[in-house]
Amino acid sequence: CLSASGRLAEAETVLRRALALQPGHVRGWFNLGKTLIEADRLDEEFLDAWLVFPGPTPPLVRAAAIRHVKRSPGYCSLLQDRDGAGGTGQMDLESAPAREFLTHRILYRLLRQGIVDDLDLELLLTDVRRSILLSVDDPSSMLDFLCGLAELCFHNEYVWAESADESEAADRLAARVDECLSGAGAATAAEVALLAAYRPLHRLVNRGDLLKQRHEIEGYARILRQQIAEPDEESAMVDAIPRIGTITDPVSREVRAQYEENPYPRWRDPPRVETRSVEVALTGLFGYLRQADVDWPETPRVLVAGCGTGHQSVMSALRFRDCSIMAVDLSLASLAYASRKTREAGIEGIEYAQADILGLGEIDERFDLIESTG
Repeated sequence: CLSASGRLAEAETVLRRALALQPGHVRGWFNLGKTLIEADRLDEEFLDAWLVFPGPTPPLVRAAAIRHVKRSPGYCSLLQDRDGAGGTGQMDLESAPAREFLTHRILYRLLRQGIVDDLDLELLLTDVRRSILLSVDDPSSMLDFLCGLAELCFHNEYVWAESADESEAADRLAARVDECLSGAGAATAAEVALLAAYRPLHRLVNRGDLLKQRHEIEGYARILRQQIAEPDEESAMVDAIPRIGTITDPVSREVRAQYEENPYPRWRDPPRVETRSVEVALTGLFGYLRQADVDWPETPRVLVAGCGTGHQSVMSALRFRDCSIMAVDLSLASLAYASRKTREAGIEGIEYAQADILGLGEIDERFDLIESTG
């Protein structure tokens, strides 16, 4: 109420007191951040704490973090450097402003989020990646930045543009790292992290040898886990996923192939939703159902038709009390990712199966609720 009436300083005081009493209160964090943004008082310390807060990061937080990074001297200097290079993307990454950008704490937190939905920042990061690959002989001093960049590129499915010489250099780097892993030398952590920003490490023939090494740098160990251990675990789960019917439709087969290569989106944390009865949850979402003649089930059976990587099915399992869920998708890679993340979140009551939504008549079952969104 204080914030809505423009009394921002008083609102900040009350909200900080509330968070001192209950530090994990999600809505309190959100309201305090929103108040600080409106008062133009959002500082780096608060942003840093907000970006490591458990659970999904709200778009409001991500947007504030991006604005903060784009105001930094390093970002502005690198933009000028890039533009002065005639659009070649070759930048001086040894300069003090460049170092400020590459070690920016909030930028590193952003990269770890897996989403940078700002065109200018994305283009600059693309050029920085290219400059490191083509112009930096020893990127060891940039290891933390490269680890964050590798996380971002893995989560965005390596969608960034590559020039021809860049692609050739990345392929050479992959061959050299694989050769080193076979015993023909030693690849540095920075080389592996740089490769991970261009190609997923689980495609390396000798990737298992990387996991056998001890890694004291937390960010480096994390990309090895994300890009090798977890995909290998998912590959081992594929054969156990039930198949319902056959996928014969030409478009469905093309869609399946797309998501087998890129199980999107790779999500980190389960959503935060309140667990309620199906009646309370659905009438809260769709008010007109309060007047509808509905026989509300106490233990709803739910079908998620097109569950992708499982975020929707996990959200349903958390939202509807005492429910059981069947979640189907075309892609086995997506379903394996969904199964692993569901188990990781400690959630039970979800059955995953491969099926085409065009052929769901082959499921010999009825459901209280069917979800198909996105």
